[in-house]
Amino acid sequence: MENFFIVIVIIAFVLYKLYTNYMKEIDAAKKRNYKKRSTPHTDPSNRDFESVNNGDTKTIAVNSGQMTLYENTESNIPEEVKAIRNAKKLTASKNKSEENDHLLTEQSFDLRQAVIHSIILERPYK
Repeated sequence: MENFFIVIVIIAFVLYKLYTNYMKEIDAAKKRNYKKRSTPHTDPSNRDFESVNNGDTKTIAVNSGQMTLYENTESNIPEEVKAIRNAKKLTASKNKSEENDHLLTEQSFDLRQAVIHSIILERPYK
């Protein structure tokens, strides 16, 4: 009976210490300064860039540096390139369908092989 009382006291002491440390961590977390990053508020009239649209290209001047962006439109691509791309897509799709058909015909379920493999996998390691 004396041992039982001592064990209960020790367990209660450990639980009390865990609880006090937990409360200290909670207070420390509340004191930490977690500030979210705020985005700077800028006035649209004070921006240092301008955008110019010239047909197929966009030229953007940003802080005295220039960058030209080319738009990828279908009207800029020659007919020969379009034909080659379409041919590649067709051959790729045909190859994929042939591979899938080959895999479907080649795969068959063999119960005997499945039982052998499961026995091999389940045997004890020596």
